[in-house]
Amino acid sequence: MVDVKKIIQSFVLVTSYFVLAMSVSVVSAFQVEIYTERTPEAPGYFSLTIQPPLGEPEMDIQNVYVKNFDESDAERFRTLLPLITEFGGTLIEKEEEPEYISKAYVRLIALGENYETQASLIFVPRGADTMLEDFDHFTASALRPVYLQNISLQYGGNIEEVYPEKIEFITDSPIRFVGRYKEAIKTRVEIVGTNDAGEMVATIPLDLNTSENINHIHQLPEEWEAFANNEIFVPESKEFSLVWLELFPWVIAGIGCIIIAWIFTRKEPQVEEKEKLGLYLKDMEKRTEEDSLPFER
Repeated sequence: MVDVKKIIQSFVLVTSYFVLAMSVSVVSAFQVEIYTERTPEAPGYFSLTIQPPLGEPEMDIQNVYVKNFDESDAERFRTLLPLITEFGGTLIEKEEEPEYISKAYVRLIALGENYETQASLIFVPRGADTMLEDFDHFTASALRPVYLQNISLQYGGNIEEVYPEKIEFITDSPIRFVGRYKEAIKTRVEIVGTNDAGEMVATIPLDLNTSENINHIHQLPEEWEAFANNEIFVPESKEFSLVWLELFPWVIAGIGCIIIAWIFTRKEPQVEEKEKLGLYLKDMEKRTEEDSLPFER
Protein backbone atom coordinates (compact mmCIF):
# COMPACT_ATOMS: atom_id res chain seq x y z
CA MET A 1 0.00 0.00 0.00
CA VAL A 2 1.01 3.62 -0.39
CA ASP A 3 2.97 4.94 2.57
CA VAL A 4 2.11 8.62 3.07
CA LYS A 5 3.44 10.88 5.81
CA LYS A 6 1.93 14.33 6.26
CA ILE A 7 3.07 17.33 8.27
CA ILE A 8 0.74 20.32 8.07
CA GLN A 9 1.91 23.76 9.14
CA SER A 10 0.02 27.06 9.16
CA PHE A 11 1.32 30.01 7.19
CA VAL A 12 -0.55 32.72 5.31
CA LEU A 13 -1.44 29.92 2.95
CA VAL A 14 -2.15 26.35 3.94
CA THR A 15 1.16 24.51 3.69
CA SER A 16 1.32 20.76 3.57
CA TYR A 17 4.40 18.64 3.62
CA PHE A 18 3.95 15.12 2.41
CA VAL A 19 6.09 12.10 1.74
CA LEU A 20 5.60 10.08 -1.42
CA ALA A 21 6.38 6.39 -1.45
CA MET A 22 5.99 3.67 -4.03
CA SER A 23 3.42 0.93 -3.84
CA VAL A 24 6.42 -1.37 -3.44
CA SER A 25 9.21 -0.93 -0.93
CA VAL A 26 11.57 1.99 -1.50
CA VAL A 27 14.76 3.00 0.25
CA SER A 28 14.17 6.76 0.54
CA ALA A 29 11.14 9.03 0.89
CA PHE A 30 10.24 11.99 -1.30
CA GLN A 31 9.13 15.29 0.25
CA VAL A 32 7.63 18.35 -1.37
CA GLU A 33 5.84 21.45 -0.13
CA ILE A 34 2.23 22.32 -1.07
CA TYR A 35 0.38 25.66 -1.04
CA THR A 36 -3.40 25.86 -1.45
CA GLU A 37 -5.44 28.96 -2.37
CA ARG A 38 -9.14 29.35 -3.04
CA THR A 39 -11.78 31.93 -3.82
CA PRO A 40 -14.00 33.01 -0.89
CA GLU A 41 -17.25 31.95 -2.55
CA ALA A 42 -18.43 28.37 -3.14
CA PRO A 43 -18.72 26.92 -5.66
CA GLY A 44 -15.48 28.53 -6.70
CA TYR A 45 -11.90 28.08 -7.82
CA PHE A 46 -8.78 26.79 -6.11
CA SER A 47 -5.10 26.47 -6.91
CA LEU A 48 -2.50 23.97 -5.80
CA THR A 49 1.16 25.03 -6.00
CA ILE A 50 3.87 22.42 -5.58
CA GLN A 51 7.29 23.72 -4.59
CA PRO A 52 10.41 22.01 -5.97
CA PRO A 53 11.79 19.29 -3.69
CA LEU A 54 15.21 20.84 -3.18
CA GLY A 55 17.78 18.52 -1.73
CA GLU A 56 16.24 15.44 -3.33
CA PRO A 57 18.20 13.43 -5.93
CA GLU A 58 17.76 14.48 -9.55
CA MET A 59 16.24 12.16 -12.12
CA ASP A 60 18.40 10.68 -14.84
CA ILE A 61 16.72 12.42 -17.78
CA GLN A 62 17.68 11.95 -21.41
CA ASN A 63 17.63 15.16 -23.45
CA VAL A 64 16.32 14.41 -26.95
CA TYR A 65 16.66 17.14 -29.59
CA VAL A 66 14.25 17.24 -32.55
CA LYS A 67 15.33 18.76 -35.88
CA ASN A 68 12.35 21.08 -36.07
CA PHE A 69 13.79 23.21 -38.88
CA ASP A 70 13.55 23.01 -42.66
CA GLU A 71 16.30 23.02 -45.26
CA SER A 72 16.34 26.80 -45.54
CA ASP A 73 17.17 27.04 -41.83
CA ALA A 74 19.55 24.06 -41.66
CA GLU A 75 22.71 26.12 -42.15
CA ARG A 76 21.97 28.07 -39.00
CA PHE A 77 22.10 24.88 -36.88
CA ARG A 78 25.04 23.26 -38.71
CA THR A 79 27.69 24.10 -36.07
CA LEU A 80 25.46 23.02 -33.17
CA LEU A 81 24.37 19.53 -34.22
CA PRO A 82 27.74 17.73 -33.71
CA LEU A 83 28.09 19.27 -30.24
CA ILE A 84 24.71 17.93 -29.09
CA THR A 85 25.72 14.30 -29.58
CA GLU A 86 29.25 14.97 -28.34
CA PHE A 87 27.93 16.14 -24.98
CA GLY A 88 25.49 13.28 -24.47
CA GLY A 89 22.31 14.51 -26.14
CA THR A 90 20.24 12.49 -28.58
CA LEU A 91 19.47 13.98 -31.99
CA ILE A 92 16.41 12.77 -33.94
CA GLU A 93 14.60 13.67 -37.15
CA LYS A 94 11.23 15.42 -37.08
CA GLU A 95 9.47 12.23 -38.20
CA GLU A 96 10.71 10.40 -35.06
CA GLU A 97 9.19 12.89 -32.62
CA PRO A 98 5.93 10.94 -31.91
CA GLU A 99 7.95 7.95 -30.68
CA TYR A 100 9.47 10.02 -27.87
CA ILE A 101 6.49 12.13 -26.74
CA SER A 102 5.17 9.66 -24.15
CA LYS A 103 8.49 8.09 -23.18
CA ALA A 104 9.50 8.23 -19.53
CA TYR A 105 12.83 9.80 -18.54
CA VAL A 106 12.91 11.81 -21.78
CA ARG A 107 12.90 15.61 -22.15
CA LEU A 108 12.02 16.57 -25.71
CA ILE A 109 13.59 19.77 -27.07
CA ALA A 110 12.76 21.24 -30.48
CA LEU A 111 15.52 22.92 -32.45
CA GLY A 112 13.81 25.69 -34.39
CA GLU A 113 10.14 26.56 -34.85
CA ASN A 114 9.45 25.85 -38.51
CA TYR A 115 6.91 23.13 -37.63
CA GLU A 116 4.37 22.47 -34.91
CA THR A 117 5.82 20.43 -32.08
CA GLN A 118 4.85 18.75 -28.82
CA ALA A 119 8.31 19.17 -27.37
CA SER A 120 8.61 20.49 -23.82
CA LEU A 121 11.05 23.21 -24.85
CA ILE A 122 11.92 25.07 -28.05
CA PHE A 123 15.34 26.50 -28.81
CA VAL A 124 15.48 29.34 -31.35
CA PRO A 125 18.85 31.10 -31.76
CA ARG A 126 19.19 34.73 -32.73
CA GLY A 127 21.37 33.81 -35.68
CA ALA A 128 24.16 31.55 -36.94
CA ASP A 129 26.87 33.81 -35.47
CA THR A 130 25.43 33.61 -31.96
CA MET A 131 24.33 29.97 -32.12
CA LEU A 132 26.75 28.55 -29.57
CA GLU A 133 26.39 31.50 -27.21
CA ASP A 134 22.58 31.27 -27.36
CA PHE A 135 22.61 27.50 -26.85
CA ASP A 136 24.89 27.82 -23.83
CA HIS A 137 22.48 30.34 -22.28
CA PHE A 138 19.50 28.10 -23.16
CA THR A 139 20.96 24.99 -21.52
CA ALA A 140 21.88 26.93 -18.37
CA SER A 141 18.48 28.59 -17.99
CA ALA A 142 16.00 26.06 -19.43
CA LEU A 143 17.50 22.60 -18.88
CA ARG A 144 17.07 22.58 -15.14
CA PRO A 145 17.42 19.48 -12.92
CA VAL A 146 14.31 17.25 -12.92
CA TYR A 147 12.90 15.75 -9.70
CA LEU A 148 9.53 14.38 -10.85
CA GLN A 149 8.08 13.68 -14.28
CA ASN A 150 4.54 13.44 -15.68
CA ILE A 151 2.80 14.97 -12.67
CA SER A 152 -1.00 14.91 -12.63
CA LEU A 153 -3.88 15.16 -10.15
CA GLN A 154 -6.42 12.40 -9.59
CA TYR A 155 -9.68 13.80 -8.21
CA GLY A 156 -13.44 13.52 -8.08
CA GLY A 157 -16.44 14.36 -5.92
CA ASN A 158 -15.92 17.92 -4.71
CA ILE A 159 -13.21 18.72 -7.30
CA GLU A 160 -13.66 19.11 -11.05
CA GLU A 161 -11.97 20.47 -14.18
CA VAL A 162 -8.37 20.79 -13.01
CA TYR A 163 -5.83 22.29 -15.43
CA PRO A 164 -3.30 21.60 -16.77
CA GLU A 165 -4.15 17.92 -17.08
CA LYS A 166 -0.47 16.98 -16.83
CA ILE A 167 2.77 18.81 -16.11
CA GLU A 168 5.80 17.16 -17.62
CA PHE A 169 8.43 18.05 -15.02
CA ILE A 170 9.06 19.45 -11.59
CA THR A 171 12.39 21.23 -11.80
CA ASP A 172 13.70 23.85 -9.36
CA SER A 173 10.68 26.09 -10.05
CA PRO A 174 7.15 25.65 -8.62
CA ILE A 175 4.36 24.09 -10.67
CA ARG A 176 0.70 25.02 -10.35
CA PHE A 177 -2.69 23.39 -10.91
CA VAL A 178 -5.96 25.35 -10.97
CA GLY A 179 -9.41 23.77 -10.66
CA ARG A 180 -12.98 24.23 -9.48
CA TYR A 181 -14.58 23.09 -6.24
CA LYS A 182 -18.25 22.71 -5.32
CA GLU A 183 -18.29 23.14 -1.53
CA ALA A 184 -15.97 24.65 1.06
CA ILE A 185 -15.24 21.33 2.78
CA LYS A 186 -12.16 19.23 3.47
CA THR A 187 -11.18 17.47 0.29
CA ARG A 188 -8.47 15.07 -0.82
CA VAL A 189 -6.71 14.66 -4.13
CA GLU A 190 -3.99 12.33 -5.32
CA ILE A 191 -0.77 13.48 -6.95
CA VAL A 192 0.74 11.00 -9.37
CA GLY A 193 4.28 11.34 -10.72
CA THR A 194 7.35 9.41 -11.75
CA ASN A 195 10.94 9.49 -10.54
CA ASP A 196 13.87 7.13 -10.85
CA ALA A 197 12.30 4.77 -8.31
CA GLY A 198 9.12 4.39 -10.40
CA GLU A 199 5.58 5.72 -10.18
CA MET A 200 4.85 7.71 -7.04
CA VAL A 201 1.34 8.31 -5.66
CA ALA A 202 0.39 10.46 -2.68
CA THR A 203 -2.90 11.60 -1.18
CA ILE A 204 -2.86 15.18 0.04
CA PRO A 205 -5.48 17.32 1.81
CA LEU A 206 -7.07 20.45 0.37
CA ASP A 207 -8.40 22.38 3.36
CA LEU A 208 -11.04 24.25 1.43
CA ASN A 209 -13.15 24.64 4.58
CA THR A 210 -10.76 27.09 6.26
CA SER A 211 -10.56 30.83 5.68
CA GLU A 212 -6.78 30.97 6.07
CA ASN A 213 -6.12 30.05 2.45
CA ILE A 214 -8.65 32.45 0.89
CA ASN A 215 -6.95 34.73 -1.61
CA HIS A 216 -8.97 37.85 -2.42
CA ILE A 217 -6.34 39.35 -4.71
CA HIS A 218 -5.29 36.56 -7.04
CA GLN A 219 -7.46 36.20 -10.15
CA LEU A 220 -8.20 32.48 -9.89
CA PRO A 221 -11.21 32.47 -12.26
CA GLU A 222 -9.19 34.27 -14.95
CA GLU A 223 -6.22 31.95 -14.38
CA TRP A 224 -8.46 28.88 -14.65
CA GLU A 225 -9.98 30.23 -17.89
CA ALA A 226 -6.52 30.75 -19.38
CA PHE A 227 -5.41 27.23 -18.46
CA ALA A 228 -8.66 25.75 -19.85
CA ASN A 229 -8.03 27.50 -23.18
CA ASN A 230 -4.34 26.52 -23.19
CA GLU A 231 -3.31 30.16 -22.93
CA ILE A 232 -0.63 31.90 -20.88
CA PHE A 233 -2.02 33.68 -17.83
CA VAL A 234 -0.49 37.03 -16.85
CA PRO A 235 -1.66 38.48 -13.49
CA GLU A 236 -2.80 42.10 -13.51
CA SER A 237 0.28 43.29 -11.62
CA LYS A 238 2.49 41.74 -14.28
CA GLU A 239 0.31 43.16 -17.04
CA PHE A 240 0.89 46.60 -15.52
CA SER A 241 4.63 45.90 -15.50
CA LEU A 242 4.51 44.87 -19.15
CA VAL A 243 2.60 48.03 -20.08
CA TRP A 244 5.10 50.11 -18.11
CA LEU A 245 7.98 48.42 -19.94
CA GLU A 246 6.35 49.26 -23.27
CA LEU A 247 5.77 52.90 -22.26
CA PHE A 248 9.14 53.35 -20.56
CA PRO A 249 11.09 54.36 -23.73
CA TRP A 250 8.44 56.98 -24.52
CA VAL A 251 8.58 58.32 -20.95
CA ILE A 252 12.37 58.59 -21.17
CA ALA A 253 12.08 60.35 -24.54
CA GLY A 254 9.59 62.84 -23.07
CA ILE A 255 11.83 63.57 -20.10
CA GLY A 256 14.74 64.06 -22.50
CA CYS A 257 12.78 66.60 -24.56
CA ILE A 258 11.87 68.54 -21.41
CA ILE A 259 15.51 68.62 -20.28
CA ILE A 260 16.70 69.78 -23.72
CA ALA A 261 14.05 72.52 -23.83
CA TRP A 262 15.05 73.67 -20.35
CA ILE A 263 18.74 73.78 -21.33
CA PHE A 264 18.01 75.96 -24.36
CA THR A 265 15.58 78.30 -22.61
CA ARG A 266 17.32 78.79 -19.28
CA LYS A 267 19.91 81.55 -18.76
CA GLU A 268 23.38 80.76 -17.55
CA PRO A 269 23.89 81.59 -13.85
CA GLN A 270 26.81 83.90 -14.73
CA VAL A 271 24.59 85.89 -17.13
CA GLU A 272 21.88 86.23 -14.50
CA GLU A 273 24.41 87.44 -11.92
CA LYS A 274 25.83 90.01 -14.36
CA GLU A 275 22.35 91.33 -15.12
CA LYS A 276 21.56 91.62 -11.40
CA LEU A 277 24.86 93.41 -10.76
CA GLY A 278 24.19 95.85 -13.64
CA LEU A 279 20.76 96.73 -12.28
CA TYR A 280 22.20 97.20 -8.79
CA LEU A 281 24.93 99.59 -10.04
CA LYS A 282 22.41 101.62 -12.04
CA ASP A 283 20.21 101.90 -8.96
CA MET A 284 23.17 102.98 -6.81
CA GLU A 285 24.22 105.60 -9.42
CA LYS A 286 20.70 107.05 -9.47
CA ARG A 287 20.57 107.21 -5.66
CA THR A 288 23.96 108.96 -5.57
CA GLU A 289 22.79 111.59 -8.04
CA GLU A 290 19.64 112.22 -6.00
CA ASP A 291 21.61 112.50 -2.78
CA SER A 292 23.99 115.10 -4.31
CA LEU A 293 21.17 117.52 -5.34
CA PRO A 294 21.03 120.83 -3.24
CA PHE A 295 18.38 121.12 -0.52
CA GLU A 296 15.40 123.29 -1.28
CA ARG A 297 14.83 126.17 1.07
